[in-house]
Amino acid sequence: MKVYGVLFLFVSVISPSVLAASFDCQKAKTFAEKMICQSPRLSELDVELDRVFDEATFSEKTKSEIVKDQINWLTKTRARCKDASCLEGMYEERIKYLGLFVIKNPPDQEDYTLVQSTEEPNKSIAQGAELVLISGYEPAGETVEITVDRPNASVILVLSSYERVLWKVRSTPNTTIKAILVGGYESPTVSSPKLIPTYFTKIPYATDENNIKFKSILMELKRLFSTNHVDYFSGSYKIATQIVVSPVDSVNKKLSLDWPPVENPTKDLSFRLLTINNDFVEWTLQGPKADSKSAYVNQGVTVSTKSNIIYKLQNGKIESIDKSGAKHSSSAVPQNLPEISWGTDITYDSKRDLLSIISFGGEGYLYRYFPAKDAWLDAYSAQNHDINSIFYDETMDRYVGWSASGEIVIFSGEGAYLKSKRVADKLVGYGRIYDRNNYRASPLKVIANGDSIALIAISGRSVTHIWSYDVSSDRAMLTYKASAN
Repeated sequence: MKVYGVLFLFVSVISPSVLAASFDCQKAKTFAEKMICQSPRLSELDVELDRVFDEATFSEKTKSEIVKDQINWLTKTRARCKDASCLEGMYEERIKYLGLFVIKNPPDQEDYTLVQSTEEPNKSIAQGAELVLISGYEPAGETVEITVDRPNASVILVLSSYERVLWKVRSTPNTTIKAILVGGYESPTVSSPKLIPTYFTKIPYATDENNIKFKSILMELKRLFSTNHVDYFSGSYKIATQIVVSPVDSVNKKLSLDWPPVENPTKDLSFRLLTINNDFVEWTLQGPKADSKSAYVNQGVTVSTKSNIIYKLQNGKIESIDKSGAKHSSSAVPQNLPEISWGTDITYDSKRDLLSIISFGGEGYLYRYFPAKDAWLDAYSAQNHDINSIFYDETMDRYVGWSASGEIVIFSGEGAYLKSKRVADKLVGYGRIYDRNNYRASPLKVIANGDSIALIAISGRSVTHIWSYDVSSDRAMLTYKASAN
């Protein structure tokens, strides 16, 4: 394969013992070159790719970019193949991609339909370019027309949706669109009056920046281009039929992976978190007191502060593990109490030496259990709150729970439901840890001491975020965020 005569030298004379290719098979050195010279199909594809490459570089307007990209494909992308099947697939995709640059406009058609390459774009293409993201669930009409008006700027345009979209891309005279990245569950189509390198990527749709899907897009762009933000974002459930991307005067910090910022808590709160190895790590609202890479338990485990016995929820029963490691299981919930539909969490009542379980689904109940006598005492209605985390606060002699509706739910020390308050909207950046457009509020572990409540996000056994919520002032702040986020 020749690249402007720089990388390979074309020689037409070949040995009768080898197949015809776009290069001299007697000089084949790499694995790919040797496979091409041995396979009739690969030889045909290599010759075809050489022809398409010649036609693609005919235009001085696109020649330089294509040559650089072709050298990268030959020396890096193609070199990843270890068998003929891989090479065949790569050649077919490459021929299809380069065909983008040789397609001629039919006389009755205004735009090119851009071929979407499945290769990853060269990282250098984003240097000095703005990243513009247009995303949503579905188009308001069949077609979305985008006009990029960023005078004297180079732009990487990122388009994503769930439902199929016919994207029509335009740019003003002094705007350069260097590449288009497009993603979608249903096959999208991209057209433009100009030939623009276009790549299909596995990125989700996002309707706003406070969502884990938006974060996922940023993470993928960081992987591709080593950037942690986008410069412009237009997101909505229904994508408008016409969108004009105009210049902006200031940087939107919410469009960065660094958002939201961490604040210093106004009150101190220390607590212990249980690891999967049944050890404790000391924490504050600002993180662990000492460096820790421990894996933490999110739900379903508690410890007696008097005996240090560990209690775990196991299929509607309570399993205890004492200091010697011996395990004991509680009796089943008696028939005079509601059946546990789905026990989500357990906590220890240090004042009464009791255990309490919260159930999820249906009406929901708070069950109290006396371990010393293996006796289930009672069950109180959760008033249809789906609670996935519960904590007994000795200071206030009450239970504090977190619900799937993003509420803090309060029960008395005797187990009776008292009140609830939606707090999720006050937790800045909370939406970025789950898909809040399609799912209920993400579970948070609760630690409470009077009016001070810590709401802890644990993902993959790691603490990712801590929010501090003050009941008296009704104020929440993000006080800890793991560096990986």
